Amino acid sequence: MAHRSQKAIGLIIALLALPLAAQELTYVVRHERLLQDQQAELTFTETGLSLRKLDKKPGKAGDVRTSAWPYADIRQLVLSPGKVIVLLYRDRSPWLLGVDKEYELKLEPGADIVPAYGFLKSRLDRRLIAAIADSEAAVTWELPVKRLGLIRGVEGILRFGPDALVFETKAKGRSRTWRMEDISGVSSSDPYELTVTTHERAIVHYGSRKVFHFQLKQAIGPKHLDLLWKRLNEANELTYLKAFQETNEP
Repeated sequence: MAHRSQKAIGLIIALLALPLAAQELTYVVRHERLLQDQQAELTFTETGLSLRKLDKKPGKAGDVRTSAWPYADIRQLVLSPGKVIVLLYRDRSPWLLGVDKEYELKLEPGADIVPAYGFLKSRLDRRLIAAIADSEAAVTWELPVKRLGLIRGVEGILRFGPDALVFETKAKGRSRTWRMEDISGVSSSDPYELTVTTHERAIVHYGSRKVFHFQLKQAIGPKHLDLLWKRLNEANELTYLKAFQETNEP
């Protein structure tokens, strides 16, 4: 009887610990720098992220330094296969005329960045850039497409669902997953083309917003396009309402 009670208590403790364990996610990374890369631990938490660096020098045990930023201080966070890019609002240097501080962090070989997207998509707004294809996103319709590029394009599949628009390609770093609030607008002047304007930063694009041009291998039907526009408008209205409520809270 006592043995059963101990097992029951142990099970309860384990179940209570599960939510706590899910409240952070850590990756071993290399901070790419001009002179010498640095090994570090990148940790995502409920409220922000931290970067714990370890500089090993000859004859020294190591110098541990940790930088932490709440999500409100992140201007853009890019998740891509093999790499994470953290862009802060803080200026890099007074000599660089307002250029923002940026950390380019290379993941260990074989590290999966997909769990980080699952962890962050409900915690970070449109400043989260997912340069990956979310395979778990629900699909209403899909089309084979070619994403046009400045030098060369890439082929893939464009999938739309109630919560996301996903472009999946085999080309590394060229896939995207956009939640509806990540999209500024969509347009189509022809059944065989679609333009998606996002909130992703891009210096050379209009209004610093990155634009994705797609050639469609199959015509997009009016019903499919209407579903996309309708869902996008609903998401934008909800985003504006939420922002209005937050700014008017006592």
